[in-house]
Amino acid sequence: EGYITHQDLGKDSIEGIEVTGARDTITYNEGAIGNDRPESVKREFWYAQSLGINLRSEVSDLGFGKQTFTITDVNPSEPDPKLYELPESFVVVDHRKPASPTE
Repeated sequence: EGYITHQDLGKDSIEGIEVTGARDTITYNEGAIGNDRPESVKREFWYAQSLGINLRSEVSDLGFGKQTFTITDVNPSEPDPKLYELPESFVVVDHRKPASPTE
């Protein structure tokens, strides 16, 4: 057993992209997970609405330490359509069964 607190961290910028931050702190009561005193896990996320992803997330836990995941070298422009073209020698084989006609 325990409780969760949520904190809005406001707006910031990562790699020139606007992000919104939030921190959730989960506090486990004494004995909830074999702990002899209350223990907290903090999770912080920095979300880029324009990209639909977190550009940074951090997890701090006494048992596992701190982990930080950061997306860098962000280029928000559309990718070159040529990246999605199949090579000329590539053959697409469709193994799906044709749909039966409906009446």
